[in-house]
Amino acid sequence: MQRKYLNSATRTYEINYPFIFEKLIEYGNNSIKKGSLLTILIGSLARGDCTPFSDADVIIITDSTRSEIEFMDPYMPIDIEPRVFTIN
Repeated sequence: MQRKYLNSATRTYEINYPFIFEKLIEYGNNSIKKGSLLTILIGSLARGDCTPFSDADVIIITDSTRSEIEFMDPYMPIDIEPRVFTIN
């Protein structure tokens, strides 16, 4: 028989939206410096139905061949999932 504990803790997680979006704007500005013509936020964060464990899905349009690694930022408070497309 399993024991039930009366003092079990519940964890809650919250997203600080103003802080996250401020950092995403900085990310977009930095992407321009790296050669992005257009940076678009898509996915659950853009729709507003994200969870505290969601990442930021980003489409990056460039006019030269670039790697997705160039647009990753390990210092962001949320994981960035860039998808880079080149127009010719």
